[in-house]
Amino acid sequence: MKTRIITAIVGLVVLAVVLSFFDTIVLNIAVSIISGLSVYELLKATNPNRDKIPEVFSIIVALLIPFFPIPAFKQFLPLCAYIIILTQLIVLIKYHKTMRFEQMTSDFFFAFIIPLTYTMLVHFRDKNSLFVGLSYVMISLAAAWLTDTGAYFIGVNFGKHKLCPEISPKKTVEGAVGGIVVSIISLMLICWGLQSLAGYFGQTVKVNYIYILIFSPILSIISMVGDLAASVIKRQHGIKDFGNIMPGHGGIVDRFDSVLLVLPAVYIISKFCPLVA
Repeated sequence: MKTRIITAIVGLVVLAVVLSFFDTIVLNIAVSIISGLSVYELLKATNPNRDKIPEVFSIIVALLIPFFPIPAFKQFLPLCAYIIILTQLIVLIKYHKTMRFEQMTSDFFFAFIIPLTYTMLVHFRDKNSLFVGLSYVMISLAAAWLTDTGAYFIGVNFGKHKLCPEISPKKTVEGAVGGIVVSIISLMLICWGLQSLAGYFGQTVKVNYIYILIFSPILSIISMVGDLAASVIKRQHGIKDFGNIMPGHGGIVDRFDSVLLVLPAVYIISKFCPLVA
């Protein structure tokens, strides 16, 4: 527990530093590093004996995607996807004796979809004003991480009924409900804090607290799905964690598995029901 808490504090400090340079290329660099490490961990977890060339190619793609300007990326999205698929097929042909088609499809998914999802963080910044973009980033991260934190502590102290015992034996129904409640309260407070901070700097940020109240439980449930899905992948491949870069937490994917599903959910919701404006 002590190691887990220390790692969490260090992680929060790093997050605070990155967010203090939110409107600079520092955010792109941070997202790029997270994307590259996530793809590396997923590739190693699902097939540790895969060929190095497609693995390196996938990691390079993951590192580059967060630097593409959003308008240009949206315009050339089909072309990018086609080039990646074509390259993967060429590699499959060359290494057909040792590389299977299933490996190629997983490489494509990891190299393209994973960093594209992380890049939503950059998208929130580039498509909104400073505090609105920052609010969407904080909502996404908080909905995932605070749901997990609330579920963990409430589950440890009050959990009696197992949620998914065959997938994640320690998760409980009481913990899940507690995580949702913690997420709702936390998101309300975070949005109020950011709204007040924006006002201090002379900017107007309007938070739709009704939407926050409605969608917070949905985001919490989505984050749990992401967490459980990652647990399924780990169990199917006989590993405890995706990595060990974060002592007490595992790897990057172990910490961001729920975020990966919450980010696109927040993006979709913001299109139809702006949480912050």
